[in-house]
Amino acid sequence: MAAGSSRRVIGLGAVGAALGGALLLGGRRIRADREIERRIRALTPPPSRDRFDPRSVADQPEPVRRYFLHALAEGAPLDGAVRLSMRGQIRLGVGGAWKRMRAEEILAPPRGFVWRVWAGEGLTRLTGADWLEAGSAGVRFFALGVVPVAQASGFDVDRSAAGRLALESIWAPAALLPERGVRWEVEGPDAIRASLRIAGEPHSFTLGLDDAGRVRSVTGLRWGSLADNEPHAWIPFGADVDDERTFNGVTIPSAVRVAWWHGTARIFEFFRAEVEVLPLG
Repeated sequence: MAAGSSRRVIGLGAVGAALGGALLLGGRRIRADREIERRIRALTPPPSRDRFDPRSVADQPEPVRRYFLHALAEGAPLDGAVRLSMRGQIRLGVGGAWKRMRAEEILAPPRGFVWRVWAGEGLTRLTGADWLEAGSAGVRFFALGVVPVAQASGFDVDRSAAGRLALESIWAPAALLPERGVRWEVEGPDAIRASLRIAGEPHSFTLGLDDAGRVRSVTGLRWGSLADNEPHAWIPFGADVDDERTFNGVTIPSAVRVAWWHGTARIFEFFRAEVEVLPLG
């Protein structure tokens, strides 16, 4: 009887430890989700009453004017943020396999973004978020919904996230208007360069356009490191645009292929997505 009782006590203890661990992990995930929701609320403005007037870009060089007159219909809302839905594929490391992915993002240039992703299936399923808000950025991912597998913050993460936000501003053309403090320069007949400040630092990117003003590519430099033995540095980064769609008078790239070392022999394409705009509210 004593031996049997001992086994039952050990068994109950193991069950209790497992439950305690599960509750601890679940509690961490709940706290992380609450913090993400807070950041989303902080970056989501009320709908804007301002509307696009083509005369506001009349003094801009022709390629800049061409871009805005294509991206923004007369009377389009000039919201300070955009909410996006994404579906496609992602690779989480050089040499990694492509995983099915869906994501949602609140994008509010130049203030910040929150990107939530669900990638993979079964035992390889990952969920998590990247964000930049109030000048600070972070990364947090979970396996199987609750097990922490990646968490990062600090200077390198802040600078990389700011560069990402600059290039992703193509999904929020109203935020790129000159009246919002963005400076535009012409690099060629079909190439224009935007410069803006994010998280206290200057960032810039180049849009490649076609004759109608459609965005065909976005390129720039983003702070990062793709290997453990490499220091962080400014890396060519960009996206090729395969399609576009119009949502409530705002035309944005809707099919993209994104890569580190964009335009070089070392190119690492890691993200392919179809993008839609969701209601802000």
